[in-house]
Amino acid sequence: MKVQKNVKEILEGKDIRESVLPLVEEDISDEEYEKNEKEWEEIGKSEREGYEEAERMEQPLNQILTDFDSEDHEAIKNSFETEDSGDQGTFKTDEGEYRWFKDYDTAERIAVNRVREDLDDQPEMFNQDWLMNHINEDRYWDDVESDINNWVYESPESYTGFIDNEAPEMDEDDDESYEGYSEDQVERMFQGYFADLKQQGVLEWLKELGYDGEELSKQITPYLDTNEAAQDAVDMDGVGHFLAYYDGDLYEPQGHDVVYVREN
Repeated sequence: MKVQKNVKEILEGKDIRESVLPLVEEDISDEEYEKNEKEWEEIGKSEREGYEEAERMEQPLNQILTDFDSEDHEAIKNSFETEDSGDQGTFKTDEGEYRWFKDYDTAERIAVNRVREDLDDQPEMFNQDWLMNHINEDRYWDDVESDINNWVYESPESYTGFIDNEAPEMDEDDDESYEGYSEDQVERMFQGYFADLKQQGVLEWLKELGYDGEELSKQITPYLDTNEAAQDAVDMDGVGHFLAYYDGDLYEPQGHDVVYVREN
């Protein structure tokens, strides 16, 4: 088969120098022709991916350059990188190292994820009073209700204040009594005590029990809504606070989508 094939057609009209697009004209078999066509298609695919990568990097790079003096441009261009996700990357100047994000929403999402991971791994590093705003207290009380009930039934004399110090209604030796108190009396003790604890709040009660620091965090973490808490932390302190290790600031070039932080 005599074929004449312009590789530029295989590349779908991409702007590629003619010097790398030779015309091929020779006698080849159908099998050889198909093999060559696949090779040309692979070349085209590689070239297109290269163009796409260059275009993906060009937009945030140009936006970032508008926020820096011209003497920093060469260092930024030479160090500019895009991570696999395509929505963030890094660059450097002579003074520091930076991380860029394609837009504010991307930076916020990454900041929230970072806070969520910290909450899962080291909840004790956060203000415990603030954490309590994101604790499911109803679920906590449901889980401990049975234990508290047992405490009252085992030592009713310690909870008589919740029934106005009523005297025991039964003989202590009665098998149906609880140290002389009737089941009705003990149940009212429990209900009064439990209501008092719930009004007091989980945090204060755990502190009364002696929990503090890491041990306190272990008690409340299973009841923490980390998604809600992470978003609240970022809303309160700002995206830059959790992403910018150097100064805590988020930089937003005027009139552009890209944002960046200084990490070092």
